[in-house]
Formats: sequence, structure tokens, C-alpha cells
Amino acid sequence: PEYRDLERALGCLIDGKVYVLVTRGEKPTGGYEVTIEKMETEKTKEGTNLQVHALFKDPSDGESVAQLTTYPYAVAMTELAALPDTIELLVKYQ
Repeated sequence: PEYRDLERALGCLIDGKVYVLVTRGEKPTGGYEVTIEKMETEKTKEGTNLQVHALFKDPSDGESVAQLTTYPYAVAMTELAALPDTIELLVKYQ
């Protein structure tokens, strides 16, 4: 699939609640982490934008990690009643 390697944030509406999924895409080993630090909404000309602040951590050099393909992700529930018009992923790498 074309999206397999992308780092992105997606929203979904389940049972009237809006959730955000942040993914790092396909990684060659274990040891990659995703943390959603905070979410903020802002009004724009296009409507409501949800800014998702995430922390991405890579394995340290020499760290013992699982030798298999992984797909790191994090999911968080928002306080929104409806899906935002846009979602912006703001990443800090560690």
C-alpha cells in the first residue's frame, strides 16, 4: 500500500467520539515509539484544524531490539464532537 511508510495523523469517528491515530509507518525493527503529547484546535479559513503534537523516539545505537518489521502507532480520544476539517501533525524527534 502507498501509505505504509508515511508518518501521519488520521481522525476517525466511532460511536460519536473522535479519535486520533498517529503512525510512524513501517519500521525495520522494534524500538520505535510514538507518544501523543497534546492536541489543540484552531479555527482557520477552511474550518477547524486539529494540531496533534507527537513525540517520535528511535532506538538508540546498540540497543537490543526485536528484529522484525513493526508499525508503531498511538491512539487518543479527543474532546471533539465531530471530525475536524484538517489534521496537522507536529512532530518532535528524540
